[in-house]
Amino acid sequence: MEKEIFLIIVLTHVSVNSYLTLVEEASHPVLLGNVANLTDISRILASEDLSSLRYTIVSRSDKLDRKFEIDDISSDLSAVEAIDREEMCSDVQECILKMDIAVQSLTSAFFMKFHVNIKVIDINDNTPEFEVESFRTSVAENAKIGWSIALPNAVDKDGSANNHLISYNLSPTHIPFDLEIKDNTPWLVLVSQLDRETTQRYITSVIAIDAGDTTRNSTLSVYINVSDANDNPPVFQQKSYETRIPESINTNATILQVTAEDLDAGVNSRVEYSLARDNAPNVKKYFQIDPLSGGIRVLTSLRSEGGKQFDITVQASDSGFPVLSAYVYIAVFITDTQNDAPSINTQLLFSRNGVASIQESSPFGRVVALVNVDDNDSGFNGEAICSMENNYFQLQRLQQNEYKVSLRRPLNRELISKHDLVISCHDLGNPPLTSTSSFTVVVEDENDSQPVFESDIYRFVVQENSTLPMYIGKVSALDRDAGINGDVMYDLVGDVNNKQFMLSINNTGHIVANTYLDYEMSSQIVLNVSAIDMGENPLTATTTVFVNVTDKNDNFPLFEKSLYSFRILENEPVKYVLGCVLAKDADSGGNGNVSYTGLTEGRQDVLPFSVTSTGCVTLSEKLDYERINTYEFGIVATDHGDPVMNTTAFVSISLIDENDNNPVIVFPMENNDTIVIGHRTAAKTDIAVVQAYDMDSSENGKLLYSLVSQNESDLFEIDTTSGYISTTREIDIVHDINTYILWIHVSDCGTPQLQATAYLNVQIQELSVMDEGVSDRFKNLKIVTVLVCVTVLLSLSVMTIVCLIKYLDKRKKQVTITRPRHLGLRDFNEITIAPEMYNSTTSDRTKYVANNMSYLTDLSDGPSVYTSTASRQNRYNDVIRSSRDPKMNSKDDDDDEKKSCRHHKKAMQAGVNTWKPVNDLHSDPEVSVLDIMQRHNQVVRSVKANRKQRHKCVADVFYKEELGWSPRDPLESDSGVGGSDIEMKMSKITIPV
Repeated sequence: MEKEIFLIIVLTHVSVNSYLTLVEEASHPVLLGNVANLTDISRILASEDLSSLRYTIVSRSDKLDRKFEIDDISSDLSAVEAIDREEMCSDVQECILKMDIAVQSLTSAFFMKFHVNIKVIDINDNTPEFEVESFRTSVAENAKIGWSIALPNAVDKDGSANNHLISYNLSPTHIPFDLEIKDNTPWLVLVSQLDRETTQRYITSVIAIDAGDTTRNSTLSVYINVSDANDNPPVFQQKSYETRIPESINTNATILQVTAEDLDAGVNSRVEYSLARDNAPNVKKYFQIDPLSGGIRVLTSLRSEGGKQFDITVQASDSGFPVLSAYVYIAVFITDTQNDAPSINTQLLFSRNGVASIQESSPFGRVVALVNVDDNDSGFNGEAICSMENNYFQLQRLQQNEYKVSLRRPLNRELISKHDLVISCHDLGNPPLTSTSSFTVVVEDENDSQPVFESDIYRFVVQENSTLPMYIGKVSALDRDAGINGDVMYDLVGDVNNKQFMLSINNTGHIVANTYLDYEMSSQIVLNVSAIDMGENPLTATTTVFVNVTDKNDNFPLFEKSLYSFRILENEPVKYVLGCVLAKDADSGGNGNVSYTGLTEGRQDVLPFSVTSTGCVTLSEKLDYERINTYEFGIVATDHGDPVMNTTAFVSISLIDENDNNPVIVFPMENNDTIVIGHRTAAKTDIAVVQAYDMDSSENGKLLYSLVSQNESDLFEIDTTSGYISTTREIDIVHDINTYILWIHVSDCGTPQLQATAYLNVQIQELSVMDEGVSDRFKNLKIVTVLVCVTVLLSLSVMTIVCLIKYLDKRKKQVTITRPRHLGLRDFNEITIAPEMYNSTTSDRTKYVANNMSYLTDLSDGPSVYTSTASRQNRYNDVIRSSRDPKMNSKDDDDDEKKSCRHHKKAMQAGVNTWKPVNDLHSDPEVSVLDIMQRHNQVVRSVKANRKQRHKCVADVFYKEELGWSPRDPLESDSGVGGSDIEMKMSKITIPV
């Protein structure tokens, strides 16, 4: 067996001893040299391996990355932007740019990094510049020869000695001053005596000239005022100062205070302190001095400056004229007292958009990134150790605080397409501080995965004789490779079925038949489909496709039953499922799938049920047994074939009553809760009947009566089923004469049991001698009999109306309730009141009644008792006045009334009084049974309140002959309605007033 031995050479660092030179501001691009030739890498690798090398710049400076470029194949290093020496290297005599270049083989694990030094040659491209454009000073006229003052320095940013060297000239020269240079600083020196009375001011210029081949210069204007002498400069107490402060010192803290004294008196001796102009920029960044006290304070945090030294020059100037100054030097040492976390800088090799990439087949040891660690701390606080946890890549140290990230095991892009690497570095301080840096490595794909079909076998169903071209189905294969390696195209293998049925497949996997398929000729077609990827070395996969041809839709869905019956409690929640219907279709596939819909076409009402597509009947809104207790509708079963076929079945839903209505007590009630009996009422005498009803049916509507309390007496009892209240014993005239409050409790027999309560006041009065002959028992019995008759009559009327409504096929009808004319309305017949008028204002109701009232004079068969031709409003007003003003009812009116009464009696006996609605204004609103009962109570109370001799005939005719009792009979309580099982639906009420 043949064995291959690979020699892996990794040279971490090679320094290029010679410098590459570059003249600043040279026109770009500038070829600096060939890195391969400089390093003589051909001595390390064979000539056939040199072509596989790739070069890249890995310097950590963004400035270098932008300004230099290396050809990754030839290794030619070029400057692609103009280099400004003063920008790249400030404050140094020799400008050397240091750059790291990495080289890596594409065919092996060979890797090497070079250090390249580029020397930038300075040119004289900067003019010397003074800090200010002008300088003003004063000199005393008695100043001695040799008096001098320092002038502002000129600064030349050029780096070379010649270009940086500055000389100074004074112009003009015919003044009593000369120019001397001390320590590279120009001093203005007095060379002859001054006379302020002769000359008070001198103006001269100082010219700064550099030493470049082509000289550059700038000018400082100097203004000298002659004044009285300030001849003593400030003197510091020490020649120099030193201090040490921790890097954690608070801002605005005073670190040192300097003091200078001036021997002059007055203003000339007042000293102000400042930082000298020639201090480094970082001194002015971190420190400031109080101009009066000389205290030096920390301006900003020194947190990152531990271990450094700051040299500060303080200037003390007096307030005399001219100003005299003195300088002192202060050394400030910053002690490193706090530990800072390491700083991690990651350089990605051959990266794209900040993401490293690596071939899926790369060998072990392939380097993807270089890592540099910086820690500004000193001692152990500045030493860092780095690590990385990853199964595919490893972190290896190159030298102190420098590492490389390389491949440690084979890659599989189909399993992991990218790797997120996290590098953690911690220093050796106490406690150690940690920093992390992360980057992503993307694995570039190779064609190593074959297409895989989503299914080993595909089955498609089509209908015979469908429109051409007929779509059969789609197959799909997935290739886990990326790019063109993952693109898949399809083909049909074999040509027997292909030619017979003219089948074809496109590149997206869609199979199409271009000729008609005949179910009787072939119910199944078998195809072999191949998938081929588009890689350089294509890989394939194959699957089998079964095409089943189906028949046309020719069967109706059939229900199991033609009528479905369901029962449901009236208060079941919405979405409650009553049951399901089922229809079967003998067809297959979609032709045999059945969905269901409710048949509501032609219905005027909205059903509180919905039918799901699966045939289940669900509740869509709350049910009320007392409103409707039976529903019937149709359900249509429809198949999914083409053409669609359907069948209808019918559903009957019966509601089960629940006890959801409280009993309603009609008597006793507010404003009608008192009866009076005599003291001679015998024991076991019925004195009243509790009238109540319950809208529920059956046991839920059956009522039970009980007495809860009766003034702590035992004088009364109540029948639990009928509601009759009677005395339990004879009344003791001495002890029982009193008013008794009976607390009545009415409950139904449903579950849960519902109840209502009411109070009845029973007054026992002592009868006079005239009343002793009257039989109390007979009077009470008559009252009870009348109340029972009225209740029975009203119940029969309600039942008759309900039967009539059902007989007319649930058509909405009006309910007409009539009562006799009374209250003096002589010519009144009846009035129809819409339900919405019950809640309207009094004036609106009056207008409504006036416009809708009918009169006896409007009847064709009756004689006219009111022949006025006034308007309907005036007629109504007359009728109202006649009922309210007794003075208008003269004797003639009584005679007319008697005639009218006789005529009306005959008319009522002949059936003329069978009232019908006069106007059909509102037929939609519904009025409950309770409304009818309340109107009945109002009739009874009205009869009691207005019972007069002049209305006896009308009352006799209506009540005596129609209801079986007469208002002449004594009324000591009005009537109510007992329990009722009748369901009613009404559109309006017609009530004579």
